[in-house]
Amino acid sequence: MSEQIFDKITTYFKNRHFDRIPTDSDAVMMFGTYEANHLYLINIIQLVDGYTLDFDRYLEYKQLTMEQFSGNSADKIILLNITITDEVAQIQEVFNYTPDLTESFIDVNWLIDKEEETLVIPKKQLKNVIGIEKDLRRMLKKEETVYYNLPENQGPPLAVYGLIAMNVLVWLYMSYVGSSTDISTLVSTGAIKYDLIFEEHEYYRLLNGMFIHIGMAHLFHNMFSLYIFGARLERFLHPVQFLMIYLLSGLAGSIFSLGAAGLSGYYPVSAGASGAVYGLMGSLLFITMKRRRHIEGMSTYVLWLFFVLGIVYSLMTPGIDILAHIGGFVAGILLTMVLLFGKRKIDGSGSAQ
Repeated sequence: MSEQIFDKITTYFKNRHFDRIPTDSDAVMMFGTYEANHLYLINIIQLVDGYTLDFDRYLEYKQLTMEQFSGNSADKIILLNITITDEVAQIQEVFNYTPDLTESFIDVNWLIDKEEETLVIPKKQLKNVIGIEKDLRRMLKKEETVYYNLPENQGPPLAVYGLIAMNVLVWLYMSYVGSSTDISTLVSTGAIKYDLIFEEHEYYRLLNGMFIHIGMAHLFHNMFSLYIFGARLERFLHPVQFLMIYLLSGLAGSIFSLGAAGLSGYYPVSAGASGAVYGLMGSLLFITMKRRRHIEGMSTYVLWLFFVLGIVYSLMTPGIDILAHIGGFVAGILLTMVLLFGKRKIDGSGSAQ
């Protein structure tokens, strides 16, 4: 029974692409991952029946682990020991202490009762470590654990660099022929204008407008955001998928913007990559939720915070098209959901499918 539990848990971390760290025992499997500049070490330990815990020996092991990983650049090291045992009552009392979160090395201890097949977390221990606790409970109950199998691309974000270059070149061209803040230059270059789209059927403006920016500050803000979100997102997508999300989210943002103009009767000239950038934000949010892991400090919480603050700023600042942002954001989530549907993994028994 304990062998089956051990295999389930180790398979889970392998499938989630945690790094395997060699150990000197077949009964111990260690994995590691970096999240938000913290190094997380997950130790799966299978104890033999009738094992008696030697706490002094555990402290020696903890000290050795601290020394082994002391040279890394992480702000903190969190060691999570997941011990599979039939002596939960005795061991639980020993590990029922509160970890010192101010230390650079934090050890956390969870137990799995191999007879009851349940996760037991001592009352004073941390209850959640990078979202693992819920998945462990699902596995032990033989429920499905759904996650996205998205290996990371290690190359440079070429699509992001290409998009930034295109936007900058268009802005330089506008500055050369006139001014990026001049209405006539914006319209002649292809900015979004309600009457020209619906009366003159110049539908190309819906796509063209996302490469036009009104002033240097507008350009810098959107290109900075494109790099921050896009460079992270492109690591998990094929370049064609990435460009589809960017362009279609920008298109959705333009359509939302036109819809609002039609309802309000106010027809400003609009332009910018904001809808597309918000689409990348929505896409990255979807991936962090389904992958259940941070991406270089971008967690689900941080991305929601960016979105909410962006919407609040849009509401408080005249001239910013909030509906373009919302339309792009929603489109980014929906497009990613469709494009990555086949990347799902369902782990009902601890085995990869």
